[in-house]
Amino acid sequence: MTTSHWARALSALPDKDQRMFPTSGIASPPVSQTLTDIITAIEMQRDRCKRHKWSTTTIGGKEIIIRDFASVVDIVVSYDPVHAALPWAGVRFVLQLFLNGIETFGAIVEGLETSVRVIARGRILEGSYYQKNSALSEARQALQDEIVKCYTAVLKFLSLARKYYQCSRTKRAVTFMSKDDFRHCTKDIKSAEQQFLIQEGLADSEDLGNIETHVLHIILIATSTADQVNDMKAKLEKALLDLDKPVTRVVDQVSDLHRALKDNERDQTLSWISAVPAQKHLRKASTSLMPGSAEWLFRHPEFQAWSNSSSSEVLWLHGTRGFNYDIPKFSYQIDKKPAAESPRSRESAQLGTNDVSTYLIQTSAAVVQHSCLQASKVQHSLPIVHFFCSRNPAEPERGDAGEILRSLIKQLSLSARNDLMRTPVIEEYRKRLQEANYYGEGPAALSVSVWPSG
Repeated sequence: MTTSHWARALSALPDKDQRMFPTSGIASPPVSQTLTDIITAIEMQRDRCKRHKWSTTTIGGKEIIIRDFASVVDIVVSYDPVHAALPWAGVRFVLQLFLNGIETFGAIVEGLETSVRVIARGRILEGSYYQKNSALSEARQALQDEIVKCYTAVLKFLSLARKYYQCSRTKRAVTFMSKDDFRHCTKDIKSAEQQFLIQEGLADSEDLGNIETHVLHIILIATSTADQVNDMKAKLEKALLDLDKPVTRVVDQVSDLHRALKDNERDQTLSWISAVPAQKHLRKASTSLMPGSAEWLFRHPEFQAWSNSSSSEVLWLHGTRGFNYDIPKFSYQIDKKPAAESPRSRESAQLGTNDVSTYLIQTSAAVVQHSCLQASKVQHSLPIVHFFCSRNPAEPERGDAGEILRSLIKQLSLSARNDLMRTPVIEEYRKRLQEANYYGEGPAALSVSVWPSG
């Protein structure tokens, strides 16, 4: 047999039928050649029957067409139904045996046509659905079983036809095998063929389901890959933005160390450095800020250049009152460059002295808030410190240079974590506290050096 499916089908036949299909010792011709030989033989038999109409030759050499002779007998019997009923019935019986042979041949031809179609279709299905060393799904296993059943029906028909033609013509006429036997086998083949065609549709549906699953899996992989690419793209874009931001310079790595403190020691250290409530002053200056305050300044090219600079530079923002204190002009200067007139100056005309001071304080508060916001977007950014000076006699410390420096040092000593502070400040405080405790006094105030200008 050519495939394992045919071997399984052959094993389902009785032993005497299996012996009619030699499986060893004979070289098997190609399947295409076998099918061609079968079709050629069928066509030759068909043409012979049409040409001879199942004829026979008498002793005198006269040819008799059996089908035509049977028709004459039927006509004669119809005219003499009683007188010659018995002999004519005998003649009709003998003729019917030969006519049954003709009809049996037609049934065999029909069965062969069905068998050839099934053999060819089965070959195609085996090549499409079954590959070497491939695992079979449940649907494909069921399809394989249906194909084997159909092959078994084909082999049963072929074995029956072979038995029929192994007999002589006379034996065929009296044999118990009739056209109904062959048509029953052909019906079994067609029924089995329909079953494996139905199972083929189920296998195709399973394949489509598997394809859909694979497509969804590929889509998930593609989506995940796209998300990873987008995430990488976002990181690269952030890295590019970080390159455009000012470089944070840490002058002394050792002094940037932090030390955890207890809450009471931290509060005592901060109060020792400076008692000026700088954050309170910032909140007070920010209470009157409106949305968009000082945006004109933040958009100015020189302010942006100073903000994005990686070098140490000074931004000087000041106001100059005009004649009669009615036309204030605001400008800012970087490293003693000529002051540029601010677009905001025209919007602030007719302001009095107190209004100008208030406006400067609010603008300064807006600058501090803006700087803190920008610093929060940069990793390891330097702290933003501030101090709002005042000439109010009730707050003399806000006009003292030493107090201003101590407040700035206090802010620089803080860390983003509440329990951490800069090491140099803590060491200086503990040193002075140890000296003071010896004499039962408080720690000496932090001294700063201020050089007079000029």
